[in-house]
Amino acid sequence: MMILDYFKEKFLEVDLNPLKLKFHDEKTEKAFQEYYAHNYAQTLKYLLIAAVTLYLAFLFVDLYIVPMVFKELLAIRIIFVVFCIFLVSLKNTKLFYKYTQAIVSGIILAASAGLMSIIVIADNIQEFRLLGTYQYDASIIEVLIFLFALARLGFWWSVFTGWAIVLMYNIGILFAGSLPGYILIDRNVVFSGIIFIGMIASYLFEYESRKAFYFQQKVAFQRDKLDELNKNLERKVLEQTRELRKSNEELRESFNRLLLVLAEITNLRDPLTTTHHEETAKIAVFLGEKLGFKGESLENLRIASLLHDIGKIGVPAALLLKSTRLSEIEYEIVKQHVEIGVELLKNKGFSEKVLTIILQHHERLNGTGYPKGLRNDEILLESRILAVANVFTAMCSHRPYRPAHTPEEALLELKENAGAYYDPEVVSVFEDNFEEIVRLLNS
Repeated sequence: MMILDYFKEKFLEVDLNPLKLKFHDEKTEKAFQEYYAHNYAQTLKYLLIAAVTLYLAFLFVDLYIVPMVFKELLAIRIIFVVFCIFLVSLKNTKLFYKYTQAIVSGIILAASAGLMSIIVIADNIQEFRLLGTYQYDASIIEVLIFLFALARLGFWWSVFTGWAIVLMYNIGILFAGSLPGYILIDRNVVFSGIIFIGMIASYLFEYESRKAFYFQQKVAFQRDKLDELNKNLERKVLEQTRELRKSNEELRESFNRLLLVLAEITNLRDPLTTTHHEETAKIAVFLGEKLGFKGESLENLRIASLLHDIGKIGVPAALLLKSTRLSEIEYEIVKQHVEIGVELLKNKGFSEKVLTIILQHHERLNGTGYPKGLRNDEILLESRILAVANVFTAMCSHRPYRPAHTPEEALLELKENAGAYYDPEVVSVFEDNFEEIVRLLNS
């Protein structure tokens, strides 16, 4: 009972009828058939090339065993090849997409019928009767292997086609009448064994194919819902933006409010950093001005500084508020906030420069930072400025695992690691304007 319950659960989780191997939902079943036909159309050409090559290869057997009827056997094989070429021409038609499995089954049965015709024709040759049909048994086995290993028909089509091949073989042999009964029984045992193994493989293959398709559909459905939500959100943002464009000043004010809201969202995740983003932005902009930044460059630095930790939305709050040292695994999770933040802001109207500044603000000059381990000038100057401002404000803030440092202690950290972690020029400007920066921090 436990085994039956296990398999029942497996089929229920993908909404699949275990006997028919069809989805209960008609729309899902129709979508799967279309998906199957489309993929099959892509590989049909190669399957038919393999089939034609195998079929024509036995011309050498014909020439060796029954050369006196070689022309007749050649004609049968050529008819099959022409039939295959005709079917290839149908692969982009509605007919093929509607009857994909029936057409492929027809190709395989046509190949088998051709082989039976060859056996019957060759049976009229005395030498062939003396040799028996052994030379052509291998071709039947090849057709069965092609059916179950390459053709990849659905389970029930594979079952039908496999047993139809065996039936045709028996009819052909009985019609020819040259094969002893005990040998015919032996051949049927071999063919039946191949079919039973093929049936199991075919069943498992179709189940796994349908299972993969089912979960792909679920993921696609959720993605479509998310896309629709994003479109609705973008539409609302665009509508609001049109209204805000009435005044450049109003637009800037609204944008600033949005940045503060986004920063506040991060603060909700980590309440102990309530003013961290605003303080970091003030200091970063101050340093940027001292280093000659103006206009758009300075604005990019300001925006990135306000949103540099937005990715912490995707980090469990328990890790952000943990009062003891993080484990290596926990630290790796926290480090992901940089890339999460960039993904959240991507395609939302923020410039590539802003995204890059955020992405690199935990990089260090000696390559020990994250996420990419960049070194020296590989790191944007804006990111190096933000790194200094971020470390300073973070050290001056209380954390669950330590009390707040004094501004002087934070400055000492920057000076001791200038050239290794932090840009020496930025640290030098910071030190030269230390008292003014402290006033900014306390304002």
